[in-house]
Amino acid sequence: MPEKIISDKDKIGSSTLQAISNANKFNRWMYEKIRPYIKGNVLEIGSGIGNISEFLLYEHKVTLSDINPDYCHYLQNRFKGNVSLEGIMGIDLVDTEFDLKYAGITKKYGTVVLLNVIEHIKEHDKALLNIQKLLSPGGRLIMLAPSYEALYCKIDKGLGHYRRYTKGTMQQLLENNGFNVVHSQYFNFTGILGWYLFGKLLGKEKIGNGEMKVYETLVPIIKIIDQFTNRVAGLSIIQVGIKQA
Repeated sequence: MPEKIISDKDKIGSSTLQAISNANKFNRWMYEKIRPYIKGNVLEIGSGIGNISEFLLYEHKVTLSDINPDYCHYLQNRFKGNVSLEGIMGIDLVDTEFDLKYAGITKKYGTVVLLNVIEHIKEHDKALLNIQKLLSPGGRLIMLAPSYEALYCKIDKGLGHYRRYTKGTMQQLLENNGFNVVHSQYFNFTGILGWYLFGKLLGKEKIGNGEMKVYETLVPIIKIIDQFTNRVAGLSIIQVGIKQA
């Protein structure tokens, strides 16, 4: 992997991504949850420094993207020569000239992966309408976002989150913008406790390496807990929407 990156455009975000990059078990677990729903050629929007991209590229032809040029440069170095990589590009889902700038990839992808991205976008309806344009007929959007507005804290603010979701508000967002929701589940129940402790009670502003190291050691137990709780509660929500005809 290339050397560590702290982006001047996103200091807290890049620091958090770097901490999470060391949590290989956690990242693999997240990938395992979305893996069954991936079909066709893949576009990952908001690839960051490639924490999930690494797993996508094992099994699929993938185009990576991010709005931050520092991350795009990092991804170029990290995955240079990877035969499954079809390209790296900058994508702004709410660009006022979206149709013109991205005309070359309209209706190109079977799956768009959007993990921990939509909460960063104020105009989330516009973002999903533009994702529709990139999907082929019957294509699918796999989206993961933070749950429960009551958990919103300094960590969310530091990361640039506009909101957190419920299953209902996320499903409504997808359906209002042309998707039929075919799968919905919570993810990472135990994470609620950590987020509440560090973000709400202790008032921390970012996720550190120490917290992620502890959490990483507990992932095997946390995965078992999630088997019983993923219909009830979780720190994040995963939903899969199929593009309406």
